This record gives sequence, structure tokens and C-alpha cells, in this order.
Amino acid sequence: MTLAALPDARRILAAVARYTSVSESDILSGTHRSEVVAARMLAIYVIQDETQLSWSAVTRLLGFDASSGSYAKKKFGALLADAKRRAEYEAFRASLSAPALKADSEPPKLRVVQSGGGT
Repeated sequence: MTLAALPDARRILAAVARYTSVSESDILSGTHRSEVVAARMLAIYVIQDETQLSWSAVTRLLGFDASSGSYAKKKFGALLADAKRRAEYEAFRASLSAPALKADSEPPKLRVVQSGGGT
């Protein structure tokens, strides 16, 4: 299975890249910069949620090992325990199926805690 074979995963990856201002190639790279890791976690979580692929299938699809999926599931899942962040995440997911955003509008914001504890 490849990313090209799953248009929904491709669309989600592109949306996450636009939303986080991190390029798709950076998300798919092995870099550990905090903004890239946060974007990668969001991509893994949304792709798994939207496609119902297993965590290991999603991480393999993006070129990572199972530990990346486990980390995303644990870290991002903990963030979503907060009701406000859960609502922001659901708004982002809803925007994936909504008509294209107007050029002057902003997608809903989801704050991902990056290493160091900031938001």
C-alpha cells in the first residue's frame, strides 16, 4: 500500500501541511524538529481517524515504524482528553470534508503541545 494509492490519506496530508505550514516532504521526513513532529502526529492521528486504517498501517504508509504511531496515539490522545482541544480537533476534521475555505478565512486552530511544554 502506498500513499498515492489512498487519495483520502493524500488529501489529509496536504490539508495538515497547509494547516501547520509544514511541507508534506518535511512531514514525511525523519526530522525531529518540534513543529514537524507535531504536524506528523496530527497527520497520523487524522489519517487513522478518517480512513480507519490500523495505527501500524498508517505509520508504514507514511514511511515510519510502529513506534511513531504509538507515540502519536499516546501523545495526541492525551491532548484530546481536554474538551476544548477535542472540539478544535473535530472542527479541523470537519473542515476536511467542507467546501474549500475562502482565501481570506482561516482553518480552525488546534494547539499541539510541542516539546518544552509550550502551546
